[in-house]
Amino acid sequence: MPHLIPIDVLQRCLGHVRHGFTIVDARQPDQPLLYVNKAFELLTGYSSEELIGRNCRLLQGNDCNQEGVKTIRAAREAGQPVRVTMRNYHKDGTLFWSDMSLTPIIDEFGVLTHYIGVQEDVTGQRKERVRILRQQRQLQVLAERLMRTEAAERQKLACEVHDQVGQTLALCRMQLGELTRDLGGAEIPPSLGAVCGLVEAALKDTRSLMAELSPPLLRELGLAAALQNMGEQQAQRFGLVVRVSVGLDGKPLPEKVTQLVFRSARELVINVGKHAAAQVVQVGLHVDAGELVLTVEDDGKGFRTRRQVEAADGGFGLWSIRERAVYMGGGLKVSSRVGKGTHVVLRLPLAPKRRNS
Repeated sequence: MPHLIPIDVLQRCLGHVRHGFTIVDARQPDQPLLYVNKAFELLTGYSSEELIGRNCRLLQGNDCNQEGVKTIRAAREAGQPVRVTMRNYHKDGTLFWSDMSLTPIIDEFGVLTHYIGVQEDVTGQRKERVRILRQQRQLQVLAERLMRTEAAERQKLACEVHDQVGQTLALCRMQLGELTRDLGGAEIPPSLGAVCGLVEAALKDTRSLMAELSPPLLRELGLAAALQNMGEQQAQRFGLVVRVSVGLDGKPLPEKVTQLVFRSARELVINVGKHAAAQVVQVGLHVDAGELVLTVEDDGKGFRTRRQVEAADGGFGLWSIRERAVYMGGGLKVSSRVGKGTHVVLRLPLAPKRRNS
């Protein structure tokens, strides 16, 4: 027969446990407390005399409709152990958060006789979590504000380039045209022809710069048309086959999302054209479980993912895309193997994610 530990020894041992420890009589109608240790008295502010014979619900006061209470009730009905974090109240009425586990005790006949409860005060951890979540939300708001400001500045700069540089170059082209016509049928001097070519190239570069700063198609026709146009431009620029597939339901998208998706897609395709030695790029856009999902896949030479993604290589590279996605509640996943191409997935929530506090 195994050696039994005397009750007084068990009580002294439990009295030194730093977490609150309770025993509940499950055979009684109201399931009262049979035992509480010293840590539980310190945790709640009640003495053992005030607690023994009473149900633990007194710690919830009038706050009995919280989710943790419902979870405990369901576990009791099912005869299952349970662990919850819930609001409790000290004897003086002040709130504290308790991490509680409740374990049913079954006798040799399969009858539920007792519950063992272990409670820990997690108010400090809860406050810290709330503080961190608040800071994350503040960072997200700042990031969104920065993106809106950046988009507005890009549009303003594109307008200034058009109104000043573009108009000046257009006037130069007109003057050069008149000068060429004044020559009649005479041969155009090589220097004049070279200047005409430079002005035409400058006009073309100016239009390209304006489109990159603030794509008019994105504002006027939406994300799908802008992506299709971007794919055609980069295909011509790099000699790639760029296939764009957009599966949206036509609902308007938040501007902050469309701006980030377009710029990310453009940057990723340009990266492929410059570095991947690829022939085909697949760009996909669809909605999945409340998130807008952008995929960019190529058949290029690939790279070692960790090193490349963590490199702060300037511009709007993978690192920058990932950081902005995280600030907006989304994420970036990059899969690549040397010689096997690269697959990038950008996910952005269409509505702010709710965080439990």
